[in-house]
Amino acid sequence: NKKGCGFGISILDSVDKGGKDSLENAIFTKMATFFREFWNHPAGPKTVFFWAPTFKWGLVIAGLNDLTRPVEKVSTAQNVALASTGVIWARYATQIIPVNYNLLTVNVFVGLTGIYQLLRKHAGVDLFGLDEKAKIEAKKD
Repeated sequence: NKKGCGFGISILDSVDKGGKDSLENAIFTKMATFFREFWNHPAGPKTVFFWAPTFKWGLVIAGLNDLTRPVEKVSTAQNVALASTGVIWARYATQIIPVNYNLLTVNVFVGLTGIYQLLRKHAGVDLFGLDEKAKIEAKKD
């Protein structure tokens, strides 16, 4: 009695020797099960626990966009707020049941962008050479 361990193996185990049609049916059955479980998950798309972190990715995008701003124009207060809320809510996301990985991931990135901006402004850290590119762009304007 062989048990499948993972998505691919369990599909192959469930396919009888009927050919391509039975493989497609097995895949569709597994995908339907996956999406049903995702849809009905306590932090799935039917809840605010899915949509709030999803829209919070906008903060990450804004923070990444700010990497192209000259360091003098970076707001310390804004990035302290982003860094601290990112760290606090990332910790919170690991303590709730069920663990909300979407919330955890977005808050890690919010915290990292805030911390990086603070390091960039106050410690002169420029890991990606973006400050040089910003200076060149400012000279063009």
